Amino acid sequence: MATGENCYGLEAGISRLDNVGSERNAAFDASKAAKGKETFNNLLRPMREAVEREKTATGDAKRAAVKDVNSFYDKGKGSEKNLRKETMDLTSSLQADSDVHRYIRNMTPDEFGNARKEVNDRFGGDQARMMERQYVNKLYDYEEKLNSSGKMIPSIQDRISTTRARGEMSDSDLNVMRGLEEYLSLGDEAFGAGKARGTYNSLRRKLGDDITQDIFAEKVAQQMDTAAEKLANKTPTSRGSDVIFGEKLNDAEKM
Repeated sequence: MATGENCYGLEAGISRLDNVGSERNAAFDASKAAKGKETFNNLLRPMREAVEREKTATGDAKRAAVKDVNSFYDKGKGSEKNLRKETMDLTSSLQADSDVHRYIRNMTPDEFGNARKEVNDRFGGDQARMMERQYVNKLYDYEEKLNSSGKMIPSIQDRISTTRARGEMSDSDLNVMRGLEEYLSLGDEAFGAGKARGTYNSLRRKLGDDITQDIFAEKVAQQMDTAAEKLANKTPTSRGSDVIFGEKLNDAEKM
């Protein structure tokens, strides 16, 4: 039978192995994302160069440049044989290149919004929706972070599950992702006196009224639990001495 010291040593060893595994996974993901970024930008470079040429062209060169930019667009071409090679290459990578998938998944909501708009405007909605189907996987990352930080609440879980099941993203879904990024970055002080109203308004603009109200209801419940625990550990004498020596009870503790 293992001694207590051996058990603690085993737990520490397992924890170190978990950390090493997590670091290796993170490094692997970062490497794939870097390769995916390079591939993605290389695929878009011919289109971007054509767009820049069109901006300064005049006369016959202008008409040719407009036609060149339009030739990247997927819609109305009839069949694949009428598509540009660059458009087909982008479509293939969005569908099957795991490096590009990881790059898209690692984007911030603002980065993804800009990239999706560029692809939608220049190549078409099919390619933009392929990007959405990859980016929706980022919700798994948010889900894990929310659960591990103790910030997950039922209404957020419902929104994540609904969006993930749909597989495509609206502008509203992207705004919710921005809200989740902000929510995950907030400490308890953001919900305290003097800051709570600003925090509420900022989250409400991104997450909506229902989710934001649920977040604040959960925070209030946690604060009440903390206040009750503090009061339970104080004797009547210590409560009085707290006031005498300036350690005054906050509003929640007075209730």
